[in-house]
Amino acid sequence: MPLIPLLSAFRKRRQLTKTDKTIIVLSVFAFISAISAYLGKVFFRNNSPVVHFWTIAEFSCLLIYFVHLVNERSIKLFFQIVGFSFILFTLYNTLFIQSIFEYNSHSKGLEATVLTLFSLIYLIYSINNESFFEKAHISINYYTIAILIYCGSNQLLYLLYNHLNTIDKSFTNLGYRLHFWFYVLFNVLLALGLGLWNRETKQK
Repeated sequence: MPLIPLLSAFRKRRQLTKTDKTIIVLSVFAFISAISAYLGKVFFRNNSPVVHFWTIAEFSCLLIYFVHLVNERSIKLFFQIVGFSFILFTLYNTLFIQSIFEYNSHSKGLEATVLTLFSLIYLIYSINNESFFEKAHISINYYTIAILIYCGSNQLLYLLYNHLNTIDKSFTNLGYRLHFWFYVLFNVLLALGLGLWNRETKQK
């Protein structure tokens, strides 16, 4: 799936902004992680180490994305403090709570919550300063809404999974299917943002 935004980015490689490049790095990490997770599952029957790495890589890219977008010092500082705290928690979780060979459910659930919060804060911020409505801002809107939908749905699925899976194990497969389609939507929205051409003013 990460190939979708990467192929879209290749078409406009000479028009990439800093924000676009952050999303591309995220997609490259996702592509590498997907291949590594598949190989780990096939050859070692365990791809949890890849998930631990991907959690930090994904969050770091999106932290940079949000910090770069805001100019208001208090919001930028909030993103940085919460972001670095999450990274420290993830490292602590891997070292002392959930082994690197165990699925890091604590970190993934918290990551979805933090990124959903970041997305909402940034959308409110951009609407208040009216940048949300600028034509040059359309790509950023696609990226942020993609993050909000994907992370928000992940958080909801984590909550439902923990509750419903105790009732009926078949909900596990349903959760995987729903996650897959939300991930497809996430990548399609990133590709749409990366594929926009002829911007009248320069983006960030």
